Amino acid sequence: LNWLVREVCSKMHFTDQNIQINMNTEPLHVQTDIFITKLIIFNLINYASKCNTNKGSIEISTEKYIDQAYLTVVFNAAATKKLEIGRVIKSAYGYTNSYVSNNSFDEGLITSVKLALEIGSKINYLNSSTGMAQLNFTIPLAK
Repeated sequence: LNWLVREVCSKMHFTDQNIQINMNTEPLHVQTDIFITKLIIFNLINYASKCNTNKGSIEISTEKYIDQAYLTVVFNAAATKKLEIGRVIKSAYGYTNSYVSNNSFDEGLITSVKLALEIGSKINYLNSSTGMAQLNFTIPLAK
């Protein structure tokens, strides 16, 4: 996973944003489709950069817990955007049918959630304890 994140970040061109990348110290070997996973990582980071308010920093980190690898993207978003992200994620999982996307960034997030499910992974959204928005991408570790 660490390699995939570095690969995606090296291809992205960030302007006017502070990107902090904190990788797990040990390699995270994941069982996944590389191309779909890279697309999801790109979409999550791109979504965070578009939602990020006040040109704040975006924190990208990886970690391992039991049999899962986690990619976490933390960013500052307006209160209304945080509510919208929650609705987008719930809609993608089919928990609600009331959300209708009006922009392509939301569609990218919805597509990423659906692709994650197809490869046995999951995307979650949290309001972190610091008030920041947090997208988590969970991928099974290779056995």
